[in-house]
Amino acid sequence: MPKLTLTYFDFGGRAEGTRLAAAIGGVELEDKRLKPEEFGKAKAEGAFKFGSVPTLEVDGVQFGQSMAILKYVGSQAGLYPADPVQQLTIDQLLWTLEGDLFAQAPKQKDPEEKKKARREFATTTFQRFLGPLNKVAEANGSGWYVGDNITIADLSIYSFCAFLRTGMFDHVSMEDLAPFPALLKIDENVAKHPKVVAYYEARKK
Repeated sequence: MPKLTLTYFDFGGRAEGTRLAAAIGGVELEDKRLKPEEFGKAKAEGAFKFGSVPTLEVDGVQFGQSMAILKYVGSQAGLYPADPVQQLTIDQLLWTLEGDLFAQAPKQKDPEEKKKARREFATTTFQRFLGPLNKVAEANGSGWYVGDNITIADLSIYSFCAFLRTGMFDHVSMEDLAPFPALLKIDENVAKHPKVVAYYEARKK
């Protein structure tokens, strides 16, 4: 097994799925958590290949892009299936949830304009992107997104929900996910997974 070092901030965000994949699959992963000032200094020094985090070092070679990192660690953890159609189903979710959806997130500076735009985002845009994902989860019917066991797709859904629970994305909340019950069920199932529970218990110590 290669030596893996994940670098990100000291919160969930775009690295939490990778952390959980490693914990579930028993993959040894150095979890390097940066303070904002440490990130700023390292970025100014050109420490990150794409100028951002997360990054993953594999035997000292740095890689970027959160979805690529999640897929790699997920594969090492046995959470990315070998079946090509299941892979396609998972990739479709990753590119939708972690790519297309947040690429359209409103970022207006005016408070009232931002509130209005984000409420529209939480209804119209959520329905456009999360509606089809919810149907896939419903059709699978196992309480997981693909197959009968947890995969990185489920971790991506959980990480998305966890981000909304932080309140950092103002004017959008978990209440806006009520129209997507199959995705909420997956979020609940991940939270109850014994190795996820154990991971967060260990983080408290």
